[in-house]
Amino acid sequence: MNFKILNNEDINKAVKRIGIELIDDSIIRLKSIHKTFDESIHESRKNFKKMRGLLRLVRFELGDELYKRENKIFRNTGRILSPIRDATVITETLDYIIKKHPNEIDYDVYKQIRKNLNLRARRIRTQFKKNTELIDKTIKTLTGHRAEINKFPLHKKSFNQLIPGLTLVYEKGQNSFALIKRNPSVKNFHEWRKQAKYLWYHIRILEGAWPEYMNILSNKLSDLSDVLGLEHDLSEFRSVLLKEYPSDANRQKLANLFKILIKERTALRTQAKSIAPYIYSEPSDNFATRLFLYWNQSKK
Repeated sequence: MNFKILNNEDINKAVKRIGIELIDDSIIRLKSIHKTFDESIHESRKNFKKMRGLLRLVRFELGDELYKRENKIFRNTGRILSPIRDATVITETLDYIIKKHPNEIDYDVYKQIRKNLNLRARRIRTQFKKNTELIDKTIKTLTGHRAEINKFPLHKKSFNQLIPGLTLVYEKGQNSFALIKRNPSVKNFHEWRKQAKYLWYHIRILEGAWPEYMNILSNKLSDLSDVLGLEHDLSEFRSVLLKEYPSDANRQKLANLFKILIKERTALRTQAKSIAPYIYSEPSDNFATRLFLYWNQSKK
């Protein structure tokens, strides 16, 4: 699967090709889900997020009604798989904390938490595996949707049709970053994380325009997405702990762990803010126009 527009490839054909390849890869993975469960879930979810990024790139060509319908399909399909992947990530997040702070958390407390989280993840996984109808329905939805992508009403052949989508995603990320500085809430960081990832997907799709520059920008967006993603995982981990250990006695045992989570999340938020100026340093119109010039130059 090649998640980018190839040299001399028609933009409209490339968008449809990428969309169909994402669907086909997801179908293959879901059909073999009982053999490679975690990988199939993880990669399929990533494909659905990439698909939503692709839709945002051409949303103004698709029109509001079609864009919203398509986005809803892949959002809802991704949500079907979210609880399984999230349960795995929570355990991985605990291991990350213990590895980084081995002497700050009582090992017996760690073992008990990990045992409970593993039981929780196993319960969620088992419920999903038993629901074969849901898996089959998801595969059927994706299979039937291949033809819909080929019908996307993309008629313009120039890069111009991508500029509005690029501009909007860049602008949303820029506004989210500005809002974070005024109100660093969990909700606002979550929104920034989503917009940064969508822009990263756009840059990856267009990286052939000027690889020397686009690769640098892609790497910065990858770093930002990773940092914001880990901060989000730590936030979700804290929420699970609060739900799983509601009593004051248990909360007291976890006091050091909660302190570490605050420290780690604060450091990650600071790191994200230090990366952001490399990405969101210009007006959104300038950003999209510059990519347009890069694209035209690469075609000469």
